[in-house]
Amino acid sequence: MTDALVHINDRLAEAARAQGFPAASFYCECGDCLAEAVPLSLEEHDEIRAREDRIFAQGHDTPARYRHPAPPSVSPPEWVALDSGEWRAALTRSLMRVVAARV
Repeated sequence: MTDALVHINDRLAEAARAQGFPAASFYCECGDCLAEAVPLSLEEHDEIRAREDRIFAQGHDTPARYRHPAPPSVSPPEWVALDSGEWRAALTRSLMRVVAARV
């Protein structure tokens, strides 16, 4: 999920830049939340990517599985495989806010 959010955030930055916006609302890439909104300027987004870092909401951090990968014999946490309608609804609402702000 985190890799997908990185891709979505980078596309949001491209879209904001193409529309001439100086900032956008991005999604937290911690992988432990429901993609909390993170308002950033495009300059801040670019600085984060230049450091090869991820975007985090306040108080969030890289999940343990990225800091210390589990051995192959250990299965990932149950939430990693979730395909939650709730998660999709939250992401859709956030995307709709971004689109509405562009209009």
